[in-house]
This record gives sequence, structure tokens and C-alpha cells, in this order.
Amino acid sequence: MKQIEALINRRGPKVAREILDVLANAERGPLTATQIKAVELLMTDPEYANLITPDDLTNAIVDLLFTAEDEAKIFAASHKLTFWRALAITWFRKCRKRKHPIAKAA
Repeated sequence: MKQIEALINRRGPKVAREILDVLANAERGPLTATQIKAVELLMTDPEYANLITPDDLTNAIVDLLFTAEDEAKIFAASHKLTFWRALAITWFRKCRKRKHPIAKAA
């Protein structure tokens, strides 16, 4: 609950809802701070956010439902990353990438 409150304080209610909707649509429950931070990174960091859509991310999370966390643990250890960042990268690698940046509505 505190992670959701912190997310709202950081990103505002609209963006926080979009982030949480990705996880809810992927039927990832109960939500963890790691999952929330990973989706937040992918949806807000320009390096990732302009190349994927929320639907792409939801599909990637569903596709990797049982393997993502194990893959992320290995990736985190081998690249000396935090687990949540490794999870984000694992999901991003599975996402359908857009050749041209996606125009976001203001």
C-alpha cells in the first residue's frame, strides 16, 4: 500500500493509474513493490516508454508470468543491477518494439 501511495505522490494519480492498470490487466496479484517500480520505469523513462505501449507491456508480463522473476534474478546478478531494474529489462526485452517513438497524448 505504501508503494502505491509513493507512486501517486511521485507521478500523480493519472500516471499511477496507468502503471497499476498494466499490472492489473496482466492479472499480477498481489502486487509487489518490485513489479510496480519495474512498470513505472518502463512507462516513464524515455529510453523505454517511447518504444512500447501499455498493452505491449501487459502482454509481455503475461507471456513471462512464470519465468520473468527467475530470468531477472540471473540478469541482476550477472549485470550487477537491482532486481526491479532487471525485471523491467526482462519484460522490456519481451515487448513488441515500435520502430518509431510512440506519440503520447499530453
